[in-house]
Amino acid sequence: MSVLPFSSRSQTTALKQPKQLFCYARDIDNKFLFDEEEVRKNHVKYYYLPDSELDRGIDLSAGIAKFQKIPLEDNLAQFDQFLIALEQWEQHEQKKVDVDVIAFRGVMRKLMTAIYDGDNNNEQDDEYTCSVVGFDGQVFIAENAEYESKRLQRERSAPPDEYRAKCEYSGYKFETIATMDKPWSETTRTELSQRYQKQVNNYEQYLVGVRTGIHDIKVLMGAEVDCVWDYMPSEKGFKQVLDHYVELKTSRTIETPKQMLQFETKLFRTWAQCFLIGVKKIVYGFRDAKLVLRTVESYLTEEVPKMIKENPVNKNPVHKRVNCMQALKWYGSILSWLKQEVSDGKSYLLVIDQGRQQLRLESASDEQNAQLRSGQLLTERFINWRQNTSRTQPDN
Repeated sequence: MSVLPFSSRSQTTALKQPKQLFCYARDIDNKFLFDEEEVRKNHVKYYYLPDSELDRGIDLSAGIAKFQKIPLEDNLAQFDQFLIALEQWEQHEQKKVDVDVIAFRGVMRKLMTAIYDGDNNNEQDDEYTCSVVGFDGQVFIAENAEYESKRLQRERSAPPDEYRAKCEYSGYKFETIATMDKPWSETTRTELSQRYQKQVNNYEQYLVGVRTGIHDIKVLMGAEVDCVWDYMPSEKGFKQVLDHYVELKTSRTIETPKQMLQFETKLFRTWAQCFLIGVKKIVYGFRDAKLVLRTVESYLTEEVPKMIKENPVNKNPVHKRVNCMQALKWYGSILSWLKQEVSDGKSYLLVIDQGRQQLRLESASDEQNAQLRSGQLLTERFINWRQNTSRTQPDN
């Protein structure tokens, strides 16, 4: 077993410029699509919510009875589909992706913010667990099947919470009324007005694979992108596509210092989520206690660390003040530690231990190792692709 204390920090914060390598999508029928031209044309959303529409008192709980909600077990991040998209990219490029770590952004975000998640408003269990596999000179990280299964059982057995369900729905409703299926210039007045009657679902996703990293460690992350702020660049300008993406969120309107502190914690996590893959803009919809949308605010991702640092409300010495730079240095130490400790052919359980303020990397059993290499994390298809296909040297 190897341990990384929460006090660990990387000596450098030199970042690698994020670059999108590929995209894919999940449609309303829960099918994954890998034709990039089709995905960019038919499965990208565009932001549209003028301030003038806020005066109508938009009810973010409207239509909840018709919510097309994906079953919990189907909404776990599908790492196998991410590997298919990666395999397709490698086939097209005729080379293995040149990275050290391959993971979903959601997992990496939890690791990055773990040093502050043990305080108030803790979003995690005391010991969040994910799986790690060393294969082909790379470290693969994904949700742990046993941990996620127990989490789903807890959610199913918990007493119904109608207000919490409405709050969850309000986020998807906000995404629905704040986006269009086509750029504004191609959208009719009728289509614009129909956004409010559109049935809400959480099946549809536009997903990307982004290469990034810190110092000398390169990372490929899979992530969902909510929408495009202005336009989708043409093929010629597609290298800058990350500059056009937006992250959409909702939160309670801020009326007290306590609510301000709660929002700061939420904004910090959103910053980490966007920062990890290079999304530069965040849009928050603020709803009141009756779930009516009151205001919409946009933030530049790069300005959030300064906003948090200079927030005059957060002066309580009892709480650990979140610090984006410290989280970044902690993230760098995680990557270095994993690269050093994970061996090819072995699998591990990676545990966030809030009680002991540390990460633990525990060796998986032989049975767990076999399961993680036969569908739980890596798939036989992907392993065969890597083992049986001749490749050129990775690109630098």
